[in-house]
Amino acid sequence: MAVIGQSVTAQKRGQARIDSLLIDLQQANVDSQKAKVLIDLSFTYNSIDPEVGIKYGEQGLEIAKKLRCKKQLIEVYRALGVNYGFGMSSFPEALSYFKKSLDLATATVDRTSAAKALNNMGVIYWYLSDFPKAVEHYYKAMQIHEQLGNEDEVAIALENIGIVYNSQGDYAKALEFMVKG
Repeated sequence: MAVIGQSVTAQKRGQARIDSLLIDLQQANVDSQKAKVLIDLSFTYNSIDPEVGIKYGEQGLEIAKKLRCKKQLIEVYRALGVNYGFGMSSFPEALSYFKKSLDLATATVDRTSAAKALNNMGVIYWYLSDFPKAVEHYYKAMQIHEQLGNEDEVAIALENIGIVYNSQGDYAKALEFMVKG
């Protein structure tokens, strides 16, 4: 499979993206390519049909484990967490997968992936109305992004913290964080 096909796939949305990824999957001739496409399919399906997203994620997980590819394991755990949490509202399962992603990202010093997992966990805690834990996870993600110089991601974390304060009715503090973001 050519890298060109993957870059075109990344620009597509909806069914066109899925169709393109399915073609990429058929053309993938090495397991690492298959795992990458399966993980992408898992992420793509989370808001369309999370059960299908989980199916692709589990296939990607099987290959990533076989390959012992830590980067793909980090991503597939997060993809499964996204499907369980944001697609199916199965929050304990989502937190479990995000924690696996975070632990592996931390162990391999993949700070960007760790920050993504922390942010995802913050969203789940916000859904659960566990506002202190949501803010804690958003702050940790923000600190990592600040260290990495990811200004856009810092802004997102600040806005997420503002959303938590807004959910608690602390509008002054919510506005403070929203303006910072």
